Amino acid sequence: LKFHPMLLSYLDEVCRIEAAAQSPHQHWTRQTFVNELNNSYAHYWVAELVDRAAIAGFIGFHEIEGAAYITNLAVDPAFQGQGIGEVLLRHTIEKAIGWQIHHLTLEVRESNHRAQALYKKYGFEIQGKRPHYYLNPSEDALILWTSNIQNPEYKRLILSAHSCDIV
Repeated sequence: LKFHPMLLSYLDEVCRIEAAAQSPHQHWTRQTFVNELNNSYAHYWVAELVDRAAIAGFIGFHEIEGAAYITNLAVDPAFQGQGIGEVLLRHTIEKAIGWQIHHLTLEVRESNHRAQALYKKYGFEIQGKRPHYYLNPSEDALILWTSNIQNPEYKRLILSAHSCDIV
């Protein structure tokens, strides 16, 4: 995988992945992504499968007062189950550590147990719930936070976590 900062030129592919990965749930529009790319607090990357010249997924976060709020992570369904979501998350965590960010947070659908297991592996813990946060269909969101990612113990967690092989 090769990571690139998300650019407007990637948005057709990003929107296709977003719609396919979130289906049948409500997903972001192209204008939402344009707004995010113009947000000075936002950082977004795409992951390219170099041997296939294909965008496999993307991730983004907002940097706010020492915390990184992960806003979106999606992997093309054609490439799901190959560890790409985990590699995207690790890339983001490593960036956040390097930028002296102290905490990570996000919301996840209460029914998305696969994503919750991944986040738990990287030290995220449930800190609350947002009732009816998601639409189409309505569903509660779990609010997840990490401990201080600048802590040497957390950095060891990241270094010791096994990367998945990417096909």
